[in-house]
Amino acid sequence: MMWGRDDNRLAILELYAYGHLHLRQSQTEAWRWLSELPWTRRTGRRDEFALVEDRRGDLERLLTWPRWTSRETASCGCAPTTGC
Repeated sequence: MMWGRDDNRLAILELYAYGHLHLRQSQTEAWRWLSELPWTRRTGRRDEFALVEDRRGDLERLLTWPRWTSRETASCGCAPTTGC
């Protein structure tokens, strides 16, 4: 599963935190998938796309998937949907 890899989970978190994502070899699978979503747009930079700010809520909903939140947030003592 693509989201089972730390590098791919980091890619989606970077997109959320910074509003853009640059292609890294270790994140190729996630980068391709995320770049094809209707809430991302290519930037003028090579191998980079940005989050469409009006669609940030779509990305937030993706980040609150139960399979993500239970293990990843428990380690930092955070509630699954409230963050740290």
